[in-house]
Amino acid sequence: MATGEQMTRLLSIPVWMIAMVCLFATACSSSSSPVYAASDRQAALEAQLAQLPSGTAPGVVARRARLLRALGRQDQALDELTAAVDGARERLAWDDLALLWREIGAIHIEVGRPEQALDTFGKRLKAAVSLDDVQQQASALVDTGYAFALLGQVGQADEAVYQAEVLGGDGLKSDPVTVERLGLIAALLNESGEARALLKQAADQYRRINDPVSAGRAAVQAAQIAARDEGRTGALGEVEAELERLLDGEPLALLRRYQAEADLLANGFAACQRRAAEAIALADARGLQPVAKIARVIAARCADENGQLKEAIRYGREAGSIVELQLRHVTGDVARQELGFEAFQIYRLLLPLEAKRQAPDRVERAFVTSERARARAHLDAVVRSQLGDLASTLPISPALARDRDEAEARIKQLTQALLRKRSGRDLAERHRNALWALEDIKETIARANPLLARVSPPDPANLKQVRAELLDDESLLLSYFMTDKQVFLFAIDEGSAQLKVLDDSAEDIDSVVRRYRKRFLLAPDADLAELKKASKSLYKTLIAPAGDLLEGKRKLIIVPHGALSTLPFESLVDPGGKYLVAGYDIAYSLSATLGVALAKREPSHDAQRKAFVGLGDPVYDWAAFQGGRAEGRALAGTRGLELWTAADDKQQQQSQGLERLPGTAKELRAIARLFGADQKIYLRAQASEERVKKGALKGYRIVHIASHGLMAAHYQALALTLNPNASEDGFLMNSEIAELDLDADLVVLSACRTGSARQRSAEPVAGLALALRAAGAGEVVLSLWSVDDDATADLMQKLYRPLVKDEADYGHSLSLAKRKMIEEGKWAHPFYWAAFVLQGN
Repeated sequence: MATGEQMTRLLSIPVWMIAMVCLFATACSSSSSPVYAASDRQAALEAQLAQLPSGTAPGVVARRARLLRALGRQDQALDELTAAVDGARERLAWDDLALLWREIGAIHIEVGRPEQALDTFGKRLKAAVSLDDVQQQASALVDTGYAFALLGQVGQADEAVYQAEVLGGDGLKSDPVTVERLGLIAALLNESGEARALLKQAADQYRRINDPVSAGRAAVQAAQIAARDEGRTGALGEVEAELERLLDGEPLALLRRYQAEADLLANGFAACQRRAAEAIALADARGLQPVAKIARVIAARCADENGQLKEAIRYGREAGSIVELQLRHVTGDVARQELGFEAFQIYRLLLPLEAKRQAPDRVERAFVTSERARARAHLDAVVRSQLGDLASTLPISPALARDRDEAEARIKQLTQALLRKRSGRDLAERHRNALWALEDIKETIARANPLLARVSPPDPANLKQVRAELLDDESLLLSYFMTDKQVFLFAIDEGSAQLKVLDDSAEDIDSVVRRYRKRFLLAPDADLAELKKASKSLYKTLIAPAGDLLEGKRKLIIVPHGALSTLPFESLVDPGGKYLVAGYDIAYSLSATLGVALAKREPSHDAQRKAFVGLGDPVYDWAAFQGGRAEGRALAGTRGLELWTAADDKQQQQSQGLERLPGTAKELRAIARLFGADQKIYLRAQASEERVKKGALKGYRIVHIASHGLMAAHYQALALTLNPNASEDGFLMNSEIAELDLDADLVVLSACRTGSARQRSAEPVAGLALALRAAGAGEVVLSLWSVDDDATADLMQKLYRPLVKDEADYGHSLSLAKRKMIEEGKWAHPFYWAAFVLQGN
């Protein structure tokens, strides 16, 4: 019989939860239950399921769903729950709906579909709001916050928890499911101490209501935090005995996964592989895809250490298949980036394993694996852009449209405030927060777009496709991939494909490239002899391994990775003392798969296109411009500026600002003269974001934009005219660029560091270049560092002279321009000519 204190605790728990737990109690176990083998566990669960009636009574359906989940039959559970939801909705039984929606959301989470869970939890929240049920609102907010956290949207998760705590008060933590999810959110937000305390509290609450499965799950999560962050290596073992007696294998699967990870970190590879295999078996039987995926990654690493290459590869490939399946159920960009990063890590682990194989398809397999790792974010952006105007015409809920408009207005207001006041960390932080809020809103809108769920990127390119779409008898593709230890080079031409493991480690190559850039490429006064000596060493490391495949080639397609994405290969010097650009036309691609996909894209340009359109010398000091005064502090001889709102140092904030670029007007007028009447240029006030969005760049073979390029971590944009009276804020963000309708063969970004990439680990996700190609540009010329006005003007003149003809080879023209710069001597240092590179095929 319950004590008074226990009864008080029970009365504070929602009635639907007590009913659910009581109905499920017979599927749980007591301390006297036997330790179950897998077959015995399944037989016992099947027997209990057979005793339950079918129907739509919420309590019975919830109990059946729990048993079906324990058997790994989530699809059947969802079908029965959905039917029960329909019945509860007809009866307007809101408590029943809350119970059923929560169960449905839990299923989506355990099979790795947090977006669907968010949608389900959102229904519960909407119903609670309409009924003005404060406690239901609070717990539903925690549910949605948990889904947001799993999707990587930590800002929205944090806000949901804050609102839940305000609404729910002390009563919020009377529900163990809510407490557990608060703990899991805290863990995902790296608040380990709070997470552990909440999870221990949830485990205790579950035990009081006789739910040992949920108690075990929460206890394992708490023990993992203690073992990881507090060094309590025995914490996981302390909960093991009670888990082996449970019919539901979820807690034990979690435990084995964490134990295997601990064994891996302790170099206990035999125990690691054994426990990871147990976790895989339990998770597969239970339908726990996220657990099964991570357990396979751990098993692959330990099997490799144990010398079991075949097993390691099998585990790695299976982990890749799981993450690919998860990606099919995710539409939001942030969520896809999070899962894409997981995929990158899995394939980065798998690639060295594939490379060790001694099999005829070794190079093919390894190459496809490298493409799976690198191509995801690039292909997502391009393929989704193919939805075109259809996606933008789909209706958006009035609330979301209002939120988006308000967020955009807020960003415009803060941008203008920043331009008036070139200091103030608080203002800069508010600006960043507003940008993130807008991205969150766009993410929510994207998830509501049914078309996105139907769009999937193509499979990674294989060697046959690369040869058919990208190569001819004069071309060689050099694709690099950096793992945590090694650098791999795929050298592919029309007749052969080679896979090389470079002699230097990934860490050494990363260090050498960074030092070479800083000491030589970015230092125009650096001694050329010393530069060439360092460059020869890099040539020996990066190019020479391609060996005889270089012979007879005129064009190189470089697919860089990691730190190599910041290296202009043109500046490397061969053994004969010549720059690589002297003998080869060089183009770059973010991935071979992206190159193949874009090569297959049908041209959509108008036969009546004009030759050239240019946009430059924007107005950044509108008041001075209107008053006829000098703009800014000084004329900028070098186009270079990080978005200064990202600066953390106060002095840096005060010293940075958007300065006028008068050299760009001179540059554009000179280029325009080459094209005669077949051109149009927009300068000063005309170089506006509004004009671009209204189609000013459409209908031209070549587009040239000369402005500041802003490359903050969360904000990439072209800075155009900043008119406080305009409808746009003047910053053309990469997400907005991707929505443009371009039909240009070539876009030239004659701006600062427009080739910079947002990088997470070593997967390059180029911003502006990718956005332009997604918008329809064939090829893009961009810069890898801040460039000198005079040298840039000279280079652009040399680039454009051959381009007056319709059938010009853009890559060859850029290479010719660089060769002339070197030959003439004035701008011979790579600082002046190597920054500009061609992204294309």
